[in-house]
Amino acid sequence: MMGTIRDMAELQPRVRAMAFDWMERCAKRSLHILVAETRRTMEVSRAYWVNGRLPFDQVQTYYAAAGLRPLKSNEYKIITKAKPGQSWHIYGCALDFYPMVNGVVDWNYTPDDPADYWDEIVAEAKAVGFAWGGDWRTFQDRPHIEYHPGWSHPDEAITWVHEHHDDWRIPLAA
Repeated sequence: MMGTIRDMAELQPRVRAMAFDWMERCAKRSLHILVAETRRTMEVSRAYWVNGRLPFDQVQTYYAAAGLRPLKSNEYKIITKAKPGQSWHIYGCALDFYPMVNGVVDWNYTPDDPADYWDEIVAEAKAVGFAWGGDWRTFQDRPHIEYHPGWSHPDEAITWVHEHHDDWRIPLAA
């Protein structure tokens, strides 16, 4: 698997069921969603991490190795605080989304705009049990939702994965 993964089957079964419930709730309210990314490979995680931290040409090498399209110069910037292995995406416990308004992706969170549906979509995600990256204090990640009961930090998951022959499917608490 290379590149950006949007396949809902790549999520943990419980996370996938929650995501489908969330999307159904949004659809009933005519809130349309584009799922931009589900599970993330380590290679993609590394590419995202080095973006804006290493020279542009080196970042392009990481992006190519991960199966990602080449970066445009305006995309060369720090996009994550999660070091490789420290994103819940790697364990199938997170997904990134964007609202679709009139068939167009709404890339920007503009709560003052009455046509901005982010808050309604996020409320539905929280209603089914997801935590929202927009609530984080130090680095807000508005397109991000996650669910990982029983795990407080991804470093615990990294250890579990290494002890279980690189199986990314960490067990989730009941």
